[in-house]
Amino acid sequence: MSEMRNSVTGVRSEVLVQAGTVHGGVHIHDDGAGRVEPQQLPVATATFTDREGETARIERLIAAEDTPERPTIIVITGMHGSGKTELALQCLASAAERFPDGRYYADLSGQAPATAADPGAVLDVFLHGSGNGTSVTTADTQAKTALFRSLTADRAVAILLDDALNVGQVTSLLPTSARALVIVTSTSPLPGLASMGAEPLRLDPMDTEAILELFRRHLAHIAPRRLDSESRAAVRLAEHCHGLPLLARLAAVRLAEDPYEPIADIVAEIEAHGSLRVLSDGHGESVSLSAMLDASYRRLSPSAARVYRALGAHPVPEFDQWAVAAVLGVDVAAARGHLRELSRGALVEPAPHGRYWMHSLVHEHAQTVAVQEGEGAESAQAVAGFARYYLTAAVAADRRLNSRWTVGPHYDTPPQVAIPEFATPEERSAASEPQPSGLTPLAWTGDNLRAIMALAERHNDPTRGPCGEPGYVWQLAEATDSFFRARGHSADRFRLAELGAHDARACGDVFAEARVRNQWGFALLDHERFTAAYEQFSSALELSERAEDRRGQGAALECLGIVSWRMGQFAAALDYIDRSQPFLAELGRPRSLALHHLHRGRALAGLERYEEALSAFDRAWQGLRSLAGSGQPDRVNEGKVLLARGDALAALGRGREAVTAGKEALARFVAAESRFQQGQAYEVLARAEAARDGSAAGRDRLRTALAIYGELRNEAAAARVRSLLGEGEE
Repeated sequence: MSEMRNSVTGVRSEVLVQAGTVHGGVHIHDDGAGRVEPQQLPVATATFTDREGETARIERLIAAEDTPERPTIIVITGMHGSGKTELALQCLASAAERFPDGRYYADLSGQAPATAADPGAVLDVFLHGSGNGTSVTTADTQAKTALFRSLTADRAVAILLDDALNVGQVTSLLPTSARALVIVTSTSPLPGLASMGAEPLRLDPMDTEAILELFRRHLAHIAPRRLDSESRAAVRLAEHCHGLPLLARLAAVRLAEDPYEPIADIVAEIEAHGSLRVLSDGHGESVSLSAMLDASYRRLSPSAARVYRALGAHPVPEFDQWAVAAVLGVDVAAARGHLRELSRGALVEPAPHGRYWMHSLVHEHAQTVAVQEGEGAESAQAVAGFARYYLTAAVAADRRLNSRWTVGPHYDTPPQVAIPEFATPEERSAASEPQPSGLTPLAWTGDNLRAIMALAERHNDPTRGPCGEPGYVWQLAEATDSFFRARGHSADRFRLAELGAHDARACGDVFAEARVRNQWGFALLDHERFTAAYEQFSSALELSERAEDRRGQGAALECLGIVSWRMGQFAAALDYIDRSQPFLAELGRPRSLALHHLHRGRALAGLERYEEALSAFDRAWQGLRSLAGSGQPDRVNEGKVLLARGDALAALGRGREAVTAGKEALARFVAAESRFQQGQAYEVLARAEAARDGSAAGRDRLRTALAIYGELRNEAAAARVRSLLGEGEE
């Protein structure tokens, strides 16, 4: 009798029969009785809230039938703790009937390469869960993938691949059935899945009201009135959850554990020690959130890790690529490379025009890491680097906005760090190709105002020490003045002027203090606080006289003339302005002399000497147009001359000419993106149209001006316009 061998090799999905000698036909029936529809999904929570838009989009994708040759793949991305897994579970639970052939789940543990799940091991779980009795006898992942795809071919299955590290971890786990749904969650966008038709879905932080609703659902059966007694503190607690459902659940657990602990005490503890630390005590889930961020940090290259620690020293969670380049001492391309690495780890998010932002919780983590792991001088060096960058770039931006004389030393020196290539709005519109950074000086200053203000406050804080060179704050105040004049930001403008004047006095720099007090006066003047403005201009004059600074004396006298004009003291205004003329003439600056004629014309118009005023405006216009002809256009001040001329023409009853002048002025302010001056232009147009068409004309112009002043939070100007409209206080 010959030797018989019974063996099988490889991976088999077909039915195998072991038999001796067979006589006659053999009939095998596979009725699928051994097959099991796997139900591996975790249980969804009962407190899920918000995410209506994201849920609706996933439901539309699940219901769509336009992918006949491939499965539906959805990639949900977002930072750690943003609720990606919970959103996926809720949607899969709602769509359970669409997937009768099974629902698979795998935690891919993508926090770090060392802990990431092996696709072959995941396939073992999937194949075993299929319950078809198949014996897997190979370690070959490709063979397991082939078997899994065979078993799920043309079957309606749903698969949740949770916390993927990279595309390579996912592709082996994808079925081929067009009836299948795969949802992948990851902190990385996994762009490689786009070639397979994957639909990306970004999960942003929740708003405060959604977090409060999550609190309510958690406490509904435990302490349903817990939030009502301390509603303000509850809002603050919700804000400290940073839009993350994970932290919100932990905060709710804290509220439920001790129903008598004041919510205000929890908030105070968080504000003293941070959300991560306070909400992690005794809760493994929150510890895992810190661990996730730790793991993302550990995955970084040494250079990117240094950037992360440096960003922990940045005063706010928003910044740009030039700031990073300045701190590292590298070019912008290298800085972008490091930031891309941080972005892949969900530690920063890119934004337009070279900007990036960190979730506030990630920023908190970076601050902790900077303290724990940075060398002693590293954070201080980073702060100094950021301070140097913001002052250098602010000065460069102001150079493009401002033709006035300056005091700060950096106006006369080339930048020592990389900064954006600024373009004015007119230059950007005229360019045949987009500017490299796409930034105007106003846009850059507005984007970075939070950082500038934070650094100014820090420099002035005696408990933390200066973050920049001596005189750092008054130089910031000077460099941002043109921005504030164009865009408002009243509270910041007043605060920076106050800090700047204090800083200049502390430095003993009389020239700088006089300069900043003039700026402070103009801020007050724009808000129609005339007496306070007069006091600042008078202080500037006194300082300039003490220092025998003739340039400063001329500027202060001119400012006193302007505020006197605004107060309706036209004769005094004309006197101050005429007294300033010799000082300004000594400067030999055509722009200063042109503006002198503008201010003198306004005072003359106030005295109803309109023809003399028009003559002065003509001289101002000629001076500014001469500058424009030499390549130094000043659109904002050209607009101011046109406005003043329009008002004088309206007073003379020449309404048609006045309207033309007002429209030309408005066009210049719009081109320069100067919102406050646009409001003033609409007021002048209202007066001009009234002169042309009768007293009822121009009301729509006034309503537009009112909207602009409301946008700029200039209540004094808004109240004046409401009075003109006869509306009183709103």
